[in-house]
Amino acid sequence: MRASVGRRMPIFIIMLILAASSGAAADGTFGARWSIDTFADAAVNVWKNSPQARQPLELALIGEGLSVPVRSASITISSGMSSASQLTESTGDRGDAEKVSAKLPITDRISLNAAYDLNKSSGSLKLSYTLPHTWLAGSDEGIAQRLFGHSGASEDAKVSTDMARMKLDASESSIKLKAQKAYIGALKSQKNRETAEGEWRLAQTALEIATKRCQVGLSTERDVEQAELSVLDAEIALVKAENEERWARRELSKLAGVDMLEAELEDLPQFSLDMPSLDVMIEAAFESDVELAQAELGLDSSIRELEAIKSLLPTVSAEVQFPSGSSVPKFVASATWSISLSRSLEAQKAEINVDQKRQSVTERREALAENVEKSLEQLHISVWSATKWVKQLEQSQESYDTALKSYKDGELLLVDLERAQLNLKKARNSYIANWYGVWELWYTLANTCRVEDLGMGVFGIIEIQRTAAKMSQEKLKIKKA
Repeated sequence: MRASVGRRMPIFIIMLILAASSGAAADGTFGARWSIDTFADAAVNVWKNSPQARQPLELALIGEGLSVPVRSASITISSGMSSASQLTESTGDRGDAEKVSAKLPITDRISLNAAYDLNKSSGSLKLSYTLPHTWLAGSDEGIAQRLFGHSGASEDAKVSTDMARMKLDASESSIKLKAQKAYIGALKSQKNRETAEGEWRLAQTALEIATKRCQVGLSTERDVEQAELSVLDAEIALVKAENEERWARRELSKLAGVDMLEAELEDLPQFSLDMPSLDVMIEAAFESDVELAQAELGLDSSIRELEAIKSLLPTVSAEVQFPSGSSVPKFVASATWSISLSRSLEAQKAEINVDQKRQSVTERREALAENVEKSLEQLHISVWSATKWVKQLEQSQESYDTALKSYKDGELLLVDLERAQLNLKKARNSYIANWYGVWELWYTLANTCRVEDLGMGVFGIIEIQRTAAKMSQEKLKIKKA
């Protein structure tokens, strides 16, 4: 026995070192209490303040501002001098040029240009208008905007900004989900460490009983040695559990930007959420999915490209020029038709591209709907089975308590006690995995559908169980039919 105690000493030393290092690393957050919501908010705030989060949207906003036609207005002043000379004599010829020109886009199709020659004291004012043959492609625009263009930011730039915002929201939701899962993982590791501590105490109790039984002749020295090995296994498991918890808390520290090694983590309550209907969650997933939005934008672009290829309208341009010193404006207009011999083949290619893009949109919507439905069904089943794991844990605990008492009274062998302890350990692990697995499923589903309000409601665990039971009965009826 002394030798076995000696073997356990290094493990206790390791445990003390780890505890000391954890305590030394703690800062002002020592003893702070965190919930999963406050932690997720802190992680999101840390991410929002990073350049990686801000820059894509900032660039998109800059691009939107640059797409406003008037922002491309410019004034150009040019000045130059030229001279000619020969080797024998200078001709004295000299030409100077000083000009001022200005360009003011009013819309993307109408622009005002002015030019003035300072030497000749003459200039001109020119109003230009261009109508491309694709002006009918933008069917969502009003007739006035299709004819005269837009004076604000271009539609493409606005779409890019909207996509940047959508991606920002998706990234924020992803960071929030990552923080929620990390918090749940830390709770798991904390529960596993507490369970390992309990198993270590149980192993110590079993060793004390085995020692007393050996002293009174009810068991052999081999039983004591086996109990000592069980204590050693429990100590090793405890050290592993403490290591896992420490690393899980270090991950929390990275996400929240503060030391979480000694922070108090608020446990999750009984799962009881007022969840929307399946149709509502699927529609929410459609509205928030970035991949679906990109597929729809690609489809819109392909449709416009097909309309442009099929269009037989000419490109129209008109120009009104007002020369200085003349009361009669100069008007020039032109229309240009361009029809390629490969137009029919290009149209067929564009139609195929539209069909492919439309199929991509359909497939993405179907995949999203199926994913939400499967996740919701799995959530119902997991919550439904939660009571099973609770009851199984209670039964295993009672069985172990009874076995421990019987072993102490000499009615059971050590192997029977170990079997009861193994069943208790399995029940605890299953309960912890299932309990926190339910919350992980919910937060993942909430991220997919962007459900921000997790209000506690009347749709409690009993209602979810009834829903799952009804669902199972309906499936059985379908199979029988």
